[in-house]
Amino acid sequence: MKTLAILVVFSCFLFSCSHSKGLIFEDVRNVNINLSRPEPLSLELKFYNPNYHNVTIRSAASYIYINDQYIGRLQLDEGFKVRRLHSFYLPMSLNIDLIKEYPILQQYAGDTSVVLRLDGGSITAGKKQLCITTAISYEHRHSIKHPGMKFTNSNR
Repeated sequence: MKTLAILVVFSCFLFSCSHSKGLIFEDVRNVNINLSRPEPLSLELKFYNPNYHNVTIRSAASYIYINDQYIGRLQLDEGFKVRRLHSFYLPMSLNIDLIKEYPILQQYAGDTSVVLRLDGGSITAGKKQLCITTAISYEHRHSIKHPGMKFTNSNR
């Protein structure tokens, strides 16, 4: 009986201490450029939490390029809770220096499609003190819907 009790306690301990996995980056949607807003560029990144427990996103950041021209750095500084085994969209926006970057964004107003690239980015998520960082890398051609320059995936 004592052996059975030790075996049960050991198995509970073994299965409760599973390792966290990194979030899986899946897609980008709702890319918007609106030059009349204080945050002129916004988008949503889709991730999947493969863990059997809830995690909290500690930080997320990525460099953004349009047609291989550097635009700025997307960043999320606040915590974001994610349910276990759940796909979710993480809204991110870009505060850019409009005096410097306005001409760069304005030149795409007449285009019908652009290549959007996220590179050098990462997302850090975890439970309590254990955090795992996952790389973000994305490149895709988006068509532009006028007015307001809302991008959509052209291959979908």
